[in-house]
Amino acid sequence: MDFDFNTINSLADLAGSAGKNTGAVIDAVGKIKDLLGSKKPEDQEHLNDLLMEMREKLTETRMQNVDLKEAIIELREALLKQQEKENEFNRYELIKTEEDDLIYSLKDDDERNEPHHYICPRCKEDGIKSIMKARSSNAYCDRCNSSIALTEPKPINFSSTSYF
Repeated sequence: MDFDFNTINSLADLAGSAGKNTGAVIDAVGKIKDLLGSKKPEDQEHLNDLLMEMREKLTETRMQNVDLKEAIIELREALLKQQEKENEFNRYELIKTEEDDLIYSLKDDDERNEPHHYICPRCKEDGIKSIMKARSSNAYCDRCNSSIALTEPKPINFSSTSYF
């Protein structure tokens, strides 16, 4: 099953509805208790015990539904952050310099009108965008201290490159 943001939103709404429905059942149990009458005192006592147990279980279920909804909301937020990070990294292409170093370069067709720059490939592998600083013919990463020679980088043709 594909798990997209619409699915997560539906689950969050469902968990919220389940909590409301559980509340309605608890109210109904209270009304049933008020309406039921028995001529035998022991039957009434047993019925009261069962209704009390049912009310406790439904209350517990309501609390679990709240926890479920909170977990789904946290998951949705984490997925949104991951999607934002992926979208950000998709703005870059891996290129090879003349010295056969690899570096990520802002794509020429990027629509944000930022000045051209590079990000560190080592930091990107860690999921961190670290813009490299150009110093003469090298790019330096302040985060991991890597250095890459920059002379006429050329895009990598992945269709002709084999890594295996």
